Amino acid sequence: MDSQQSSHDLTERAAARAHGPKYQIYSFRGTASQKALLDYASEQTNLSRQRILNQLVWTVLEKEYGQQVPIAQGGSK
Repeated sequence: MDSQQSSHDLTERAAARAHGPKYQIYSFRGTASQKALLDYASEQTNLSRQRILNQLVWTVLEKEYGQQVPIAQGGSK
């Protein structure tokens, strides 16, 4: 599979996995310095802290493990 196809599959898989009801799944902890860094990134990008963390975490997890984990249907927790 070429890298363009792989990227396309990753994007489709991530989009499919993002649909459905949202649940509180983890409370992200960090230091005051890490909070300041995240706050700064949020200001610079005009994105919420939640959106920045979502983009970073889900992109990495989907790339590394997404092919091995089925996409849950509907409201499964």
